[in-house]
Amino acid sequence: MKTLFNSTTFSKLSINDLDLNKYTQHFTNSSLFQPICWYSNINLNIDLSNSWRKKVNTNVTFIFGKNDFTVQLSDKMITSLKSLGSHIQIHEVDNAGHWLPLTHKERVLEHIK
Repeated sequence: MKTLFNSTTFSKLSINDLDLNKYTQHFTNSSLFQPICWYSNINLNIDLSNSWRKKVNTNVTFIFGKNDFTVQLSDKMITSLKSLGSHIQIHEVDNAGHWLPLTHKERVLEHIK
């Protein structure tokens, strides 16, 4: 995990050492296998959950980093997200990766106020 999110790999997108150590310690006993498996099978997981998923009738905001290497905001993703409900908003944050609440707190707060 530390090799994925270090300053050499992501420069300004990296999280600080204190936060990185907290996350590394948290996942030491449980690993990252489950989230990574979910992302690598995202299309299958979406198809499987379509049978029980209900339309959302409340405001929902999805916020993506334009430099997110984990979840790519494609036209297909936008169509899928917008099909989830009637009040879906999607925002992209420039110069941001996957860990938006850690690296771009102010931008996240702007979108959820």
